[in-house]
Amino acid sequence: MPLAFQGLAMKSTSSVRSLAPLTESANYLKLPMSLYSLGSSRYLPAVKMMNGVIAQGLLTEAITRDPVLEHQVFYCDESHWWAFMPPEASLFDDYPRHLSAMVRRYPEALLEDPECRLVPMSALGTLLPDHQDHCFDHWLEHRRLPSTESSVLGLFQEVCDTFLELNLRFFRLGIMPEIHGQNAVLVWRKNRVDGLLLRDHDSLRLFVPWLNQAGLDDPVFRLKKGVANTLYHDTAEDLLFYLLSLGIQVNLRAIIDTLAQRYCIEEKRLWLVLRYSLTRQIDRVAFSAEARDLLHRVCLEQEHWPLKLLVRPMLERAGGPGSMPFGKGWTVNPLKRLGTPPDATVARSVQAVIKPENISDPA
Repeated sequence: MPLAFQGLAMKSTSSVRSLAPLTESANYLKLPMSLYSLGSSRYLPAVKMMNGVIAQGLLTEAITRDPVLEHQVFYCDESHWWAFMPPEASLFDDYPRHLSAMVRRYPEALLEDPECRLVPMSALGTLLPDHQDHCFDHWLEHRRLPSTESSVLGLFQEVCDTFLELNLRFFRLGIMPEIHGQNAVLVWRKNRVDGLLLRDHDSLRLFVPWLNQAGLDDPVFRLKKGVANTLYHDTAEDLLFYLLSLGIQVNLRAIIDTLAQRYCIEEKRLWLVLRYSLTRQIDRVAFSAEARDLLHRVCLEQEHWPLKLLVRPMLERAGGPGSMPFGKGWTVNPLKRLGTPPDATVARSVQAVIKPENISDPA
């Protein structure tokens, strides 16, 4: 039955079910949609929003364990929601998952800062169909830098440095947020990448032993017994999978592909910058010797990386309710595939490009 609606004018975002206000408001609206995307129904079940609130509480506490996270990580408030549940229903029933809503509140301190812009990382991996403008064009202009390969590589290094460092610091605590390009938002302040804004907290992944080592407790997500989940992981390597897959293979790789196309840069040059940034951040963050060895081995030395599978799990499930189908496979390690330069020239040239003095504002 169609219902009359009176309220704020809003516009659908790329995720379809999230609505952005057309006024100066910090409140976005997330609604359930009776459609399938990536093999998953776009409903909004109460249990998902409950787990989002639980995860938000853990994020609030976790960032206090690391001064860099406390200063540079922000998150949307997703604790205000409503869902209808009949008296006889349980949290895990298929229906009614379509009678619900969530208000996602963005940090007003960021929205009210005239020198701050919020840039979803997916925007960096996209060229608009009607013209070839890219976010980096405007960034280069603001920084008064020439549109050269060196400048573009330098800006890409800034993106990698902030994104990888913050997520490695989360990994050290036994946590991996939802970091694909749609939900990882760069905080861009005074012409520089200054932090990361997180949203969609119900997909916060954990490795509980490292969580406990950091003085954090298992938040005890609400999960259906006997059903596999992607929130808890048995090993740190399993948790690292999400940095390699969602963070690099999905998010940063899309940015590499787009920058290579837009600025006619050899993709290998961009991958070299990513590898340099990742190596440097692994060595900078205060990992235990065991954790650092794991990161070097899996990220940089192994011949293969784990791969997130989608098509085959979609076909095997053949529709039906539930979250996105999930499977694991293997693919080539793109950082190992770069090989060792025949001499130090290539390494020196990449490092020279990304020296801070080469990307600083002119005097």
